[in-house]
Amino acid sequence: MLGQLLLIFGSIWLGQHLIHNARRFIKSKSERTDSTEDKISKRTDSTEDKISTLPDDLLVKILLLLPTKDAVSTVVLSKRWRSIWTMLPELEYRDTEYKQGRKKNMWWFLNEPSLWWFLNESMKLHKAHVLETLCVQLGPGCPIDVDVIKWIADAVDRKVRKLEFKLSWLSEPIRLPDRLYVCNTLVFLTISDKILVDVPSVVCFPCLEILCLFSVVYKYEDALVRLLSGCPILKHLGVVCNEELPLCFNPPSSVPECLLNRLEIFEWKNYKGRNGEKELVRYLLANSECLKRVGISIAPTWSSGRVKKELKSMARLSASSHLLFSTQLKFEYSIQGETQCPFKVFIEGETYDEARSYYI
Repeated sequence: MLGQLLLIFGSIWLGQHLIHNARRFIKSKSERTDSTEDKISKRTDSTEDKISTLPDDLLVKILLLLPTKDAVSTVVLSKRWRSIWTMLPELEYRDTEYKQGRKKNMWWFLNEPSLWWFLNESMKLHKAHVLETLCVQLGPGCPIDVDVIKWIADAVDRKVRKLEFKLSWLSEPIRLPDRLYVCNTLVFLTISDKILVDVPSVVCFPCLEILCLFSVVYKYEDALVRLLSGCPILKHLGVVCNEELPLCFNPPSSVPECLLNRLEIFEWKNYKGRNGEKELVRYLLANSECLKRVGISIAPTWSSGRVKKELKSMARLSASSHLLFSTQLKFEYSIQGETQCPFKVFIEGETYDEARSYYI
């Protein structure tokens, strides 16, 4: 335990030291050419030289403690550092950290480029064969000609295990690539906003355990259930509803395997009690045999008393499940950067967290 603590604190100190030196170089040497950089590297202090001699796997662990943007900026330290960040198994891109537009300069990573441009360039240089985590958050300023589909497809090709994607641009919702729906490595999937859930004929997520759908657009009334049919071991389903949910729902002839054997947590935020929502929730409750927690956050503009009464009257296949409403429930989800697990449930001062330990 002591050794692990020393490694953690040492890594944090080294990471802070690296970023301090990277920013110093960024400020004073950003206009220099490669030949000038070679001269600079010879004048680095002995501490930097010692850090550079550490093995690659340890340096990668250090960079994982930093934001992706800062990790990439360490390339200015020396030639030794140019390839270290490209081996990172986790990448996060949130446009709140970037300025709009870009400046043309050989030091593209130093000039506060727009997120989508920075993401494009860094993904091209990234070399890790396995991408454990990819988190992308694009706001209204994202151009409509950005190849969003390519980023997701690349993540699937690199065996991504945790994918969080939020698209809030001003263009129409995009359809996710078909290869995403047959990704056999995904364990955690969060999609949000301008995403069109258009489930293809073949869908297979053999490892998916946590699925969060936040204000997405459903092409068909049974799109959610069709998606669940390809998630045999899903344990946690989180839904944030918006006006785009179809207002009608016809129960399918077969019940997804995850509802019968796996699903333990079902949470719905911004529930309004409309016909489509009501029938879909009724179907999920009536067919989920292993449910432990059902959390419903009712939209504030709707009659909560009537809606609660309707929900309580719905039959639940799982006799041991607990139905919680907005007065007992607080949603926090990772797509907004608040926490790394999809939801946390607060009941009488206690925290109930079903996410696996590697998401905490």
